[in-house]
Amino acid sequence: MEDYAHSFVEALLKDDKNYVVIFPNNDLGSQQVLDEIKRLENLDKIKIYPSLRFEYFLVLLKNSKYIVGNSSAGIREASYYGIPSVDIGSRQSNRGQGESIFHANNESKFIADAIKLAKDYKKNNSYQRSDFGQGNSDEIFLKLLNGDEIWALKYQKQFQDINYEQN
Repeated sequence: MEDYAHSFVEALLKDDKNYVVIFPNNDLGSQQVLDEIKRLENLDKIKIYPSLRFEYFLVLLKNSKYIVGNSSAGIREASYYGIPSVDIGSRQSNRGQGESIFHANNESKFIADAIKLAKDYKKNNSYQRSDFGQGNSDEIFLKLLNGDEIWALKYQKQFQDINYEQN
C-alpha cells in the first residue's frame, strides 16, 4: 500500500495541474496513504481536505476536469456527470466500464499516462446515463412488491459457520 500511495503522490507532484485531495476512508492501509499525502502539504497547487459533505463533493466533482483515485466515485458519480476518471489499481475491478474511465496500474508512469488521457478526453454529447436506469425505479419496485412473484420465493439469506480448525 505504501508503494501504491507513493506512486499516486509522485504522479500528482509531476503534473502541472491543480488538485483537491480528499483523505481516504478508514480502510486497511489508509495510514500509509495519509503518510504519503503529507508530502503534498503546503503546495500551492494542492488543497487537502480530511472529508467533504457528499453534496459539496458532488458540486466539486461536477466542476472538475477529471478525478484520480481508486474510489467508486470515479466509476459511478463521475461517470454520471461525464467527468473522466483515472481508476488506479484493481479495487474497482468488475464495476462499470464507461468510455470516460481510464484504468492504470499502481505505477506513477501509468498513472501519469492515464491522467493525460483524462485531460485529453472530449465529452461525448450523446452520453447516455442508462447505467442508472430510466428514472422509473419506483414503479418497478412497487410492481415487484405488489406482485406475487417475489412473495413466492422460498429463499432466505443463509449464514454458514466457517470451521477454522486445522485438520
